[in-house]
Amino acid sequence: MGRVHDYERWSVDPGKFLYLFQDPATKKIFGWEIVRTKVRVQKATMAKKRMLHTYVVRGYYGLEDAAQTEKAINALVDALLLDFAAEPMAGADNESTPTATIETRLFGHVLCHAAEITLPDLGEIIAPPVEEDETDLTAVGLEYYLKPGDDVLDASDLVTVGT
Repeated sequence: MGRVHDYERWSVDPGKFLYLFQDPATKKIFGWEIVRTKVRVQKATMAKKRMLHTYVVRGYYGLEDAAQTEKAINALVDALLLDFAAEPMAGADNESTPTATIETRLFGHVLCHAAEITLPDLGEIIAPPVEEDETDLTAVGLEYYLKPGDDVLDASDLVTVGT
């Protein structure tokens, strides 16, 4: 897999930047970063919101024509896409699938294959905090509503409609 970072990496020094994605043993550029590229909020219920996050997995692989690196990066991206599609992520729309682009570009001063895998949007429900003088009814058990003896019929429970 190479070196994996769970956030977007930056450096003003090109050498230090390339080092972040270099394989320590071979010095070949081979690394990944996982970046949240978008977030938006939707209404989920009257009181709750749904936050949708878009993540992109970016990979960089040093290009070497004689070593057929294009085939290697394509096979790796295919394997990652299939893994992401096979294991549904919590909060993801099960109908959506990841997509990928692969291109060649300069990465620092090194010619590389650059892959971007866009994952399906991941959603989470956000509930507003409960005010001090309010009761969070979602946290209250049924015993709050059903008092002992409520299962006994009395005159006020019987309603007849005239014919």
